[in-house]
Amino acid sequence: MAVYLHGDTHGDFHELIDFIHDYSLTENDAVIVLGDMGLYWDKFGKWAEFFIGNYEAMYKTHIYFIDGNHENFDLLKELPDEEGTPFKKCSEHIHYIPRGTVFTMGGKTILACGGADSVDKNTRTNRYDWWADEQITNDDIEKCINNSKGKDIDIIISHCCPYSIFDRYSYILITLFGIDQSKVDHTSEYQLDKLVNEVEFKKYYFGHYHVDRQLNEKYTCLLNDFIKIGE
Repeated sequence: MAVYLHGDTHGDFHELIDFIHDYSLTENDAVIVLGDMGLYWDKFGKWAEFFIGNYEAMYKTHIYFIDGNHENFDLLKELPDEEGTPFKKCSEHIHYIPRGTVFTMGGKTILACGGADSVDKNTRTNRYDWWADEQITNDDIEKCINNSKGKDIDIIISHCCPYSIFDRYSYILITLFGIDQSKVDHTSEYQLDKLVNEVEFKKYYFGHYHVDRQLNEKYTCLLNDFIKIGE
């Protein structure tokens, strides 16, 4: 089983589908999108219904995703539990990974914590193109920590990164230029600082900042790249 990580798609799945097709991925393989997948975004889920119907008719590779800050959380909350797994079921081969989930895939034990703060939330409309649920909470972090106890975590995946990493590499990780950076809400990033101070891990992958860059030996930001993490 080959497992790949990929950055934000924002509802544009051309690169994802091209990768699955060009590399001849099968039902035994998986791609994990690191938030802002954009599958559930419009109010009534029509885009998800359209894409899922077409995808299931043509492909069998499993797609997993964590939530970012550009998701319709009302629709995510309605997804049913997937029998025998810790995931939520979108379709037979598309799955949502809730915050705090610890799972093993491709020989790696992975901790997932979606969520992030929209840097332009003050320009958005509540429950139309912005949801307060985007922000990582104390309960999310507590769940991550508790679910990690007694487990050897190989990889943490999230949408944004810990603030300590953002602060160190902010010259690379600014998500949107032309706004007052002093007014950006970094609550979710601060929450992830709590997580990495409590949970030992080997590698950390995240999206959100619209750049492909390995920042150091542990932390990598993804957008367009596909990183293979396991067999």
